Amino acid sequence: AHPLYKTLNKRPNSYQTPKAWRASVVLDMLCEGEHFSEIVRDYVKNTIEVHRIPPSEMEVEWAPGGRALVYTFKG
Repeated sequence: AHPLYKTLNKRPNSYQTPKAWRASVVLDMLCEGEHFSEIVRDYVKNTIEVHRIPPSEMEVEWAPGGRALVYTFKG
């Protein structure tokens, strides 16, 4: 199974059900055209939580040279 499967289908975080988290993803995509989530991992790199980041709190721009995107959290 995919590493995120258990987290996203059991309990994405301490305050959202899987259905509520997925709804926030869809709403962001429909209203903002993009969605961002922070993936929280434990000491052995297992995913333990996923938190929504409002698109208005993220800035996306090209790195110098234009070969990569840089994501900056503004909050």
